[in-house]
Amino acid sequence: MLYIGPPDETARHEILRIQVAKMACAADVDVTDLAQRTEGFSGAEVVALCQEAAFAAMEEDVHAAAVAHRHFVACYKRFHRRITPEMLNFYAEFQRRQATRSA
Repeated sequence: MLYIGPPDETARHEILRIQVAKMACAADVDVTDLAQRTEGFSGAEVVALCQEAAFAAMEEDVHAAAVAHRHFVACYKRFHRRITPEMLNFYAEFQRRQATRSA
């Protein structure tokens, strides 16, 4: 069994950079801030956050020219992560036990 944990901040930054490049975003969109805020998010959750921010911009104004940082932040505040701290602890303990058995 192979466990791959959630992306680190550098990987989340890259995921966000790629997603934001595909979107019409306002100049105030801060990918570094978003990468820091999304600690513990899976890659798919980071992508979903970007999609939700785009939907939020369209809900605000169907003719919105760009997705602003406030849209990302609003979506982040109500985003429900699927990876819980308990799950991360379970897999960390599993890895520790596997390493002990292999030694």
